[in-house]
Order: sequence, then structure tokens, then C-alpha cells
Amino acid sequence: MDHDFMNPVPEGGPVYLALASTPWGVDCAQVGRAGYEAAAKAECKAFAAQLARHYKANRDAAKAYICENYAEDITTLPDELPIELVTTSHPHDFGTYYIVSAKFDEESDIQVYVAYWLEANGPEDWDEEALAELAGTPNGAMTGLDYLIAQDVIENTEGDG
Repeated sequence: MDHDFMNPVPEGGPVYLALASTPWGVDCAQVGRAGYEAAAKAECKAFAAQLARHYKANRDAAKAYICENYAEDITTLPDELPIELVTTSHPHDFGTYYIVSAKFDEESDIQVYVAYWLEANGPEDWDEEALAELAGTPNGAMTGLDYLIAQDVIENTEGDG
């Protein structure tokens, strides 16, 4: 569900930490361009799933980072991501843009630490599962594959494009 940041969260409600819409080394869909909303929401969906996989695959690194930067006494982290990753909408001069945000309870130290670990240690590139998900997702007038080629995420192997 999209969260509308024009309507504040009630006191005592969850905290949202804006992360990104794609891995940090990848160009994202550009607000204001044709097909943006569909492309951005597809990217956010794929990126949220990738971030959950990234946490699970790097739990020991997350624990080491958290112990070094926040809490030396952390002995273990949950196997599954202890926060919710959601697509959030944000107003912009050229239209609404979408990103993945970590939704968490600020009273839970583990949730806070993991959210900030993800912010500081997100992946550089799409993983294979995310690329496969994006390739099969329609994007306005373009297919997901055409979108990835247009964004130079993958090479066009079928000639002109």
C-alpha cells in the first residue's frame, strides 16, 4: 500500500525511513516521463523483494555493522527481515514519485538498527531474481525488458533498440 506523506502518521504510529526505488548503482524510472508510475511501482516491488533477500544473505554483515555502529551487545538478528518494506509516494514538481521505505516501530531497537543498516548497505545492482521480475512486468507502452534496456540495466541483444 502506498503511504501518502502529505498526511502525517499519527503520534505513536510507525516510522517510515525512505530508502530508494532501485539499487544505488542503477538508474531509476524518471518522474514525469511516459509510463513512469507503472515502471516506478514495478521497480519498487522488485527492489523491496531484493532488499529482503539482501538482508537474509548478509545477516552476519548486518549484525557486525549494527554492533560497530549502534549496539555492541546484539547477539543475534532474526532470520527474516524484521521490518516491513513498503512503496511510499511523495509529491514532486513534476508529479508524484515512488520509493521503497522501511516501515518500523521506533520502540524496537532491532527494527531501527536493521532499517538503518539497509539504508547504508543496500545492493549496488539488481540481482537475477529482480531482473527476471522486471523483465516480465508490463510498463505502460514498453515491456519491462524494453524498460531495462532503455535504462542501460541490461544489454539489447536483439539488434536496434
